[in-house]
Amino acid sequence: MKISLHCYLPCVLFAMATIASASNFELSRLTEDNSGDELDEWLAKAQSFRPEAMRPCPIPCTGAKSGTSDSGWFLFPDATRLALCNETMLLSMVAKPSEDNDLNVETIIRACAADYGTVVKASFIADEQKASLCTTANRILEDNYVQMQHAAEDDTEEFSVDHLMSAGRQILRHLAQQIPSCNQNTIEFAYSQSAVIGLFAGVELHQHGISVDVLENLLEYVEEQDITRTTVVQLCGVDDRGADYSIGIVATSAKNLAFV
Repeated sequence: MKISLHCYLPCVLFAMATIASASNFELSRLTEDNSGDELDEWLAKAQSFRPEAMRPCPIPCTGAKSGTSDSGWFLFPDATRLALCNETMLLSMVAKPSEDNDLNVETIIRACAADYGTVVKASFIADEQKASLCTTANRILEDNYVQMQHAAEDDTEEFSVDHLMSAGRQILRHLAQQIPSCNQNTIEFAYSQSAVIGLFAGVELHQHGISVDVLENLLEYVEEQDITRTTVVQLCGVDDRGADYSIGIVATSAKNLAFV
């Protein structure tokens, strides 16, 4: 009887050890199976990652959903990220003055890499024989001359003339592909490394190509005079005319983006 008892205890311990080993094996296999699922999930996410998402520059304008609107443009979380891109970009920003005149208020920015070539087929050519393209009170078209003056701000931030020329030319090419709107004024922004330029043109002026003429003259002046500081060109509405008859252009350093 004693012998049987002595044999019984080792057998029980051996059986318990065998069960524990089997449990550990099952647990290990279960853990490996779960790790495999996690690995497959990680690989799926890695394969779906788009390398262009890590590029400092946004998608090309011509490759966006619409080559003329900001549909499909890249969304920048803040203005500081723009400096990481060394290409000329068109920007889409909400032109809304701050109530407290704080130039540091964050602005939602969409952008695309401006890749319009030197040869652009114009979608619209101003008709000098029509007073208005839209249903307005304008019935008679008269030729007149308006003298516009520019003001240079006294600031320490300078920009490269070449960068400003690149930004301005991309705005001109972008405008060439658009048909003027009858109910929306034109707002354009372009950014090129050290320079940024913004343009506002009322619908009654833009449809006659005046905004393009003014911008071309400004770029020519900047290049000839080697302008490297903030410059503002503005024509305000006169004779009780509102924003539809106004135009304004701001050329400044990229560090003064909020000023634009």
